[in-house]
Amino acid sequence: MKQITLQVPDEQYNFFMDMISKWDFIKVQKTASKQKTIDDLKEAFTELAQIKAGKKKATPFADFLTELKQSE
Repeated sequence: MKQITLQVPDEQYNFFMDMISKWDFIKVQKTASKQKTIDDLKEAFTELAQIKAGKKKATPFADFLTELKQSE
């Protein structure tokens, strides 16, 4: 399967998504919104600060990799 990236004007986005959703041979991969990405980064930095302050325990890197493999 080939993958392409398209840029669609904001005012045409809903129309475009409605149109391509009718074609069963196209898979749409949704990405996180910009705000969700910012919120996730804020949460990560807050957690990092808590770990540095000794208020929270860090996850060992090996355990982190194991979690990533299990989530695939």
